[in-house]
Amino acid sequence: MLRLVLSALKPGGILVVMDGMWNEHESRPREEQVKFHELAPALSRPEVEQAGFEIVEVRDPFIERAADCHLNRKIDEIIMQAGFRIAELTTLYIPGPRPMTYTYQGAAQKFA
Repeated sequence: MLRLVLSALKPGGILVVMDGMWNEHESRPREEQVKFHELAPALSRPEVEQAGFEIVEVRDPFIERAADCHLNRKIDEIIMQAGFRIAELTTLYIPGPRPMTYTYQGAAQKFA
């Protein structure tokens, strides 16, 4: 999959991967992390590099920008306003403090 993304990017294109996770989940097996829709940098780095990407930076922006976090954004509305069609959407709470764990999972499609 990552090789397809790499081939679709224009020269100089950037792949940005954002994935938040609880610290105590980082040591769990990959299969368990994926169940929580998380993936530790130690697990994703080899996959990204093997696909031909160069890792430029790894950081924890949640800690750096916690005061700027927008927990009340309606992601589905933002995506539709940008001109996409929601092809699939699931919303749920993942484990953790309820006010900070509401998650959107799905796919959006560009209109033809």
